[in-house]
Amino acid sequence: MVIPILLGMTLQRSGPREIMARMVDPAANFIWRSVSITVTTEGIEEKVPQSEYEWNEVRQAADRLAEGGRLLKTDPQRQDDNEWLKWSQAIIDSATLTREAVQSKNADGILEAGDAIYNTCVGCHGGYWRMSSP
Repeated sequence: MVIPILLGMTLQRSGPREIMARMVDPAANFIWRSVSITVTTEGIEEKVPQSEYEWNEVRQAADRLAEGGRLLKTDPQRQDDNEWLKWSQAIIDSATLTREAVQSKNADGILEAGDAIYNTCVGCHGGYWRMSSP
């Protein structure tokens, strides 16, 4: 938990793109990769956290994701933008789902939280970020 707070303190003066690039994107990618189901010609391969250490890594990613959402909510240029605040809160909420799944060591819950993260990313980027350079 110390890492997100310290990183968050460093990024408080950063803009949304830097917060996304340094906190939100890496945390979301880690969560998405932590649990997977792959179907091959040899059968089904499942990847889930196996040890306390691995579950803790997923929890730490959820903490970073939530801190990123909190920092995005404090962007002074977006304080009156209700849609921005809604999407920033959705990041925090999806991180909470991830933490709850980690707490119960529920791999299916991680997949569900991953869906919530994905839907939040797609929804927000549809309104605030285009797939091209500024």
